[in-house]
Amino acid sequence: VMLCLIFFAPFWGFFQWFLVWNELGKPVLEAVYISLLAGALFSLFMATIYYIRRKQLNLTDWSSLGE
Repeated sequence: VMLCLIFFAPFWGFFQWFLVWNELGKPVLEAVYISLLAGALFSLFMATIYYIRRKQLNLTDWSSLGE
């Protein structure tokens, strides 16, 4: 979950800043906040998707693979 936040938020933030937010005059601190919020929501969404798919496919937990 944290990897999605770490990789998605900066990429999405820079992308939005250079294409949209800079021209709108959005403050940098607000852009950082929105990027972090979007990254957190994206990571929670992806974690939920992975959890649902693990249940649907009846996969084992990561912790039980080493046994």
